[in-house]
Amino acid sequence: MMNNPMRAVQFMPFNGLRGYDHMISASEQTKAIRREITDDRAQKLNDQLSKLHKGETVVITYFSEQGDYVSKICCIKEVDCISRCIRTSKGRILFSDLWDIETGY
Repeated sequence: MMNNPMRAVQFMPFNGLRGYDHMISASEQTKAIRREITDDRAQKLNDQLSKLHKGETVVITYFSEQGDYVSKICCIKEVDCISRCIRTSKGRILFSDLWDIETGY
């Protein structure tokens, strides 16, 4: 004979679509509109990029592939002017996606 707690487990509801609600709610989130970079901001970013060096810890704000702006603390591995990207400890960020760089961390 089965004891009461084990019997209760046997009749627990089954969720055949586990994760579906989360996936639907994530797809319903509105995407951020990519902000246009002004000449002043472009000049500021150029100045900041020229001062970055390997091993420096910074906070980078950029437009992500998910369609929103993200700020991450990361360590600079390389500023690649040919490929127009920054390689960091957390991945690669294109210059065209940059919004802000904060140094001094």
